[in-house]
Amino acid sequence: MVDTIIVDARPTELVLRNQVERIGIHVRDAAGNALDIARPGGTLSLTVTAMTDTVILADDWVNDPGGTHIVHGGEGTGRYYYPYGDGTPAANVTNSLGDYLFRWKVASAPGVEPEDVIQIARVVSATTLALLPDFRLLIDKAVKMVDEDPDDPCYLGYTDAQLVSYLEGGLSTINAYQPYPMWSSIEQFPVAYFKQVLLESALVVGLMSQELFAVDTDIDQWSDQGNTFTIAHQPKLAAFAQRLEAKLDRIIPAMKKHAVSSGSVKVEFGPNYRLSHLVAAAPNGALFRNVWLAG
Repeated sequence: MVDTIIVDARPTELVLRNQVERIGIHVRDAAGNALDIARPGGTLSLTVTAMTDTVILADDWVNDPGGTHIVHGGEGTGRYYYPYGDGTPAANVTNSLGDYLFRWKVASAPGVEPEDVIQIARVVSATTLALLPDFRLLIDKAVKMVDEDPDDPCYLGYTDAQLVSYLEGGLSTINAYQPYPMWSSIEQFPVAYFKQVLLESALVVGLMSQELFAVDTDIDQWSDQGNTFTIAHQPKLAAFAQRLEAKLDRIIPAMKKHAVSSGSVKVEFGPNYRLSHLVAAAPNGALFRNVWLAG
């Protein structure tokens, strides 16, 4: 009996609106070998929940083999996926933007403690995905390597899901500034006019992530038989982020003023307007028709 299993899954999967995307997992044993789920006896179920805590879909690959829509990637592969958005069943659609919670419960055989795996399927529009090439050119011109191999991952660069997360964080930053105009999604933001402002705000969020990575990986000083070297990215990242934040402090409020109505002011003059001003401007002791005395 297998005592331990490892379930690999991307934390966030991007799904283009009204398209089908495979949301999947990879099951392995403790030695890293692919492991299939025993049927019957194992556990492999999926629940899809909206952010309103409403269950949209529920599926069980082991206990309902005739009605399951979970697909096995092939014998001996340990891979399983759900074709999210293919319209079967009817609720399996991707026509609404937003995040959806995928919760897998996995156990390879009877007696194995089920693993609880959480994924987010983020349904985005073509407008959002179209921002990624320009944003990647800005944040990572060298296109540093990204390898999501669970046995040897490398995240020097940025995945598409990470870039979308930074864009949404940048939009949240813009909304925090006064004056009032706020945008609830990237689709509502006036990208045609202020795309660079959004990209630079997202860049600040991405720099925060990169700076924390530098804190963990920088080497203050290393020496060996007289050979020394230092890796210090964090101070440079912090200085650049500070300069960029100072720029955004000026630009974002000015940008938002374009969406503020100039308004109008209505002034009404009372019947005593002229006399009131005359009395106010008269010197002390002035007498008006033996009735009004200024001062």
